[in-house]
Parts: sequence; C-alpha cells; structure tokens
Amino acid sequence: AEADQEAAAERADLIVATPEKWDAFTRFRRSAHSVLARVSLVLVDEIHLLADESRGPTLEAIIARMKLHAQSPDTRTCPIASLRLVGVSATIANLEDIGAWFGPQCAILEFDSAFRPVPLSWHVLSWQMNITYRFDEELRRHVFQVVRSHCNSRPTMVFFNSRENAAKGAEEVARQAGGVLVQVEKTARALGVVASRCADHRLAEQLRRGVG
Repeated sequence: AEADQEAAAERADLIVATPEKWDAFTRFRRSAHSVLARVSLVLVDEIHLLADESRGPTLEAIIARMKLHAQSPDTRTCPIASLRLVGVSATIANLEDIGAWFGPQCAILEFDSAFRPVPLSWHVLSWQMNITYRFDEELRRHVFQVVRSHCNSRPTMVFFNSRENAAKGAEEVARQAGGVLVQVEKTARALGVVASRCADHRLAEQLRRGVG
C-alpha cells in the first residue's frame, strides 16, 4: 500500500495532505526528493495553526523544509526552484510576522467582510456563568436557542472548539429540539439512510434527529 501511495504521489499533479502526513512523507519515503522537486506551489490552509502547541511545530517544519529544498543547488532546474508559498486564514492577527517569515518577496492580502458574496451580520451574546470550569457546558446549553433565533428556518452550521465538544453540542441541540427539526417524512427517511451508513453510532443517532 505504501508503494502504491508513493507511485501515486510521483504521478500526481495535485497532492492534498495533512501537515503530519506530508511531514512523514517528505522525511521517510524514498521517492520524496523526486516528488518535492516537482512541487511549485504549496497552499497552507489554516496557517494560524503555526501557533498551535501540538500541530504548529510540524507545520513550521514542513514549510521550512519546502523552502530549504527550493533553495538547494540540486533543484535549481526543477519546478520547486520557483516555489510559491500561500498561507490562508480567517482568524490570524499577525499577518506581517507570517509574511516576514515567508520571505522578503511575500505579498500580504487582507480581505474584510466586504469581499463576501453573502452579507455577514454579527451578534455578540453573553450569559451569566456562576461555575467557570463548566464554561463549555454552559455555552452548549444556549446553542439551540441561538440557532432558533437567527437561522430563519434554514440549515445552520455551528463550530465548536473540539471534536468532543461538537459531539456533546449536537446531543444537547437534539435533546432540546425534540422532534422539531425533522417534521417531513421524506426528510426523516433520507436521514435514516445516511445514519445507517454511519460507523459512529453516536453521530448516527443525532443524524436521525436532524443534527449532524
């Protein structure tokens, strides 16, 4: 299987990988050098993860490694010699610092909400919390009412700060919603089909109730 992956990477025009996967490939695979030499563009989504304690060092390492290969005399005639690095983020504050690390020719483009194809409205809400160590739990209790107030009867996406918190949030929303989210029989059948294919029983249960 690993040999097949290496062969596929050597033939590929586009490679999509996590930082951890690309780090492992470029350090341990025999074909890494030839694959790296063909790379002319690296697009890093969520570049603000550089500040993450667990994933940041790996992301920093692979970007530094790509820059090093681009400057190597051995690759001066290869596509990587003209390597372009693009980092994108919706939440990063220190754009200039990242740009300086990318290199002196780095261009920084900042887009505000005026560039959105759909208008964005902001609402800042707060609640009294008496037990601070139950912060996430307290917030989860309010999610359904917030969604109900602002969704205009449309599908809604809610972001949580972790997978576990998202699972608990989905359970809390489903509990408070009862059966109100799935009132059409055709929708219920479709959700049942999707849920039956889900290996995660916890997620499958919430899917049947209209929360994924």
